[in-house]
Amino acid sequence: MDNVKSNFKVFENSPNLHYFDHSATTFMPRRVMDAWIQYHETIGVSSNRTGGFLGEKANISLKDGRKQILDFFSASEAYDLVFTKNATEALNVISNGLRNTIESGDVVIVTELEHHSALLPWMKLVKEVGAILVKIPLTESGDLDYRVLDDMTHLPVKVIASTYISNVTGVTVDVELLKKYSDRFDAKLILDISQAVASKKLDLSKLNADAYALSAHKMYGPKNIGGLFIKKGMTQQMEPLILGGGMVWNAYGSTPTWADGVQRFEAGTFDIGLILAWSEACRFIEDITFDRIRMHNKCFYEMIRSKIEALNNFEMIPSGESSCETILAIKHKYMHSHDLEQAFSEQSIILRSGHMCSQPTVNALGVSSLVRLSWGLCNDQYNLEYLLKTLEALDKEENK
Repeated sequence: MDNVKSNFKVFENSPNLHYFDHSATTFMPRRVMDAWIQYHETIGVSSNRTGGFLGEKANISLKDGRKQILDFFSASEAYDLVFTKNATEALNVISNGLRNTIESGDVVIVTELEHHSALLPWMKLVKEVGAILVKIPLTESGDLDYRVLDDMTHLPVKVIASTYISNVTGVTVDVELLKKYSDRFDAKLILDISQAVASKKLDLSKLNADAYALSAHKMYGPKNIGGLFIKKGMTQQMEPLILGGGMVWNAYGSTPTWADGVQRFEAGTFDIGLILAWSEACRFIEDITFDRIRMHNKCFYEMIRSKIEALNNFEMIPSGESSCETILAIKHKYMHSHDLEQAFSEQSIILRSGHMCSQPTVNALGVSSLVRLSWGLCNDQYNLEYLLKTLEALDKEENK
């Protein structure tokens, strides 16, 4: 896999960079950037804005790009794909869209693992309609305590919203179990799959949730583009969040008529080049194959975990029995996480410290701040060995 790193031109400008923050964002390979450039060099306009030949090419590009992404996630038959800026916007679109299905006294279930973007929209919704927000808590091992769901069978549960993989610890949620409960409650199941898309082959039709949110920049695609996969038929029941050009069929009178399907959620001018770049990122991953990606990540996980377990002053944050193999959260006995991040940065290692935009999760884990290591296709054997040596050196830091 070491030759894969050569696809990422960022390392030509920073040859000493050791990047261990894939969970925050991934770099784009050159072919993904080229797809964006090619679109703007050959077409350059947006879709559904002109009847000319460039507009027609834009419409075809949008259709082809949408289909490529749907096919990558095995979602073409059962789901529509709404393009958004990112997963954050997608989660706001779905929470707002389900607003008319939730009443005072209804229950929305989330988990103690949620990123702020997957938590705050539901907090806002339940407050405004008088509903109740319930969290599935964490156990000491870092897993979710699913047993609490058995005590909610008599409650009017309307939504279960959960991450697939925690961006803090990497714990993997049992989404099949959540699906069984959502069916039992007759509730919608909404999944944030952002942390899974670059490392797991996801068959969205098989998982059978009602909606999924993700960002393209988590899977070697461009920033400022993401998506909301919605079960076919749901879009007609949902109110749009962002209003404007392109999403309205009739704006006369006091009651507008929204466009059908996904178009009602895609107001304004879209950069079709970003969609084609995202679809190229899908092909990039397919060319490498998830089998190779899984083996690569497993090697890094086992080596890094083994090293940390052998050190004296580092401690791993509980990540459950079903942790993914792309994230490890750690802390140092004597160094604050921000100081530790700075120490790594001085060795040209980029990682993440703080609460990972998931304060309730970090608090539930009994810490106020931590350091997160996350890896992917931008890492090679040299990066791994360099990280292990740096961990060993920093382990000698003592309270002064």
